[in-house]
Amino acid sequence: MAANLVGLGVFQWNIKSDQVVWENDEMFRIFGRTGEEGPLGVVQFLNEVADPDDGRLLKQELDLKVVTGGTLHAVCRFRRASDHSARTLRLAGRFQRNAQGLVDRLVGVVVDITEQQQADEALRQARLRLEHALQAKDNFIAALSHELRTPLTPALLLASAGANDFRVPEKAREDFQSIANAVSAEARLLGDLLDFVDVSRSALLLDTRNVRVDDVIREAVAV
Repeated sequence: MAANLVGLGVFQWNIKSDQVVWENDEMFRIFGRTGEEGPLGVVQFLNEVADPDDGRLLKQELDLKVVTGGTLHAVCRFRRASDHSARTLRLAGRFQRNAQGLVDRLVGVVVDITEQQQADEALRQARLRLEHALQAKDNFIAALSHELRTPLTPALLLASAGANDFRVPEKAREDFQSIANAVSAEARLLGDLLDFVDVSRSALLLDTRNVRVDDVIREAVAV
């Protein structure tokens, strides 16, 4: 049966007698019961197998739908009989009416979504770990950049002062200018590093303006 292949259990519930017919073997596998034990009635499932909180909510939904009819969609935790493991199922069904127009039957399917929920939770935890790791990396880069930039300011001031002090020999002024250029380049690189952090945080503000391409190339070559 195709439903077995995709993990769908198929059932019918006679509401008046609480008799349930399990239409395929997947129902027995999902609930961990043998053919000799037979299917669970809905009342037995709610009282003995379902998680108390989920069972109470499901019963409220069933009581309402028995009157109004329509479709049923629910998720319910339960204990599987064969190994007493905690499982979660998703249930979907449609209530049917008899010749008198009364709701008397539910035809539905159930699927065990425990592994899917576990995979979703593992993915969520992995995503959280990744976000924390990225945040730690950004914080480290930001702190490191700040620590590296702090001593650059006085170094740039001293080098610039020496480069513009005509009392200093020309060769020394050239050396001071080279130092100032190198310090400025280092400061820009650290600024770029911080920009990458802002990009990862979606906090980068773009400064859009016209520039001369030859100036940009000249500055890049100078670095």
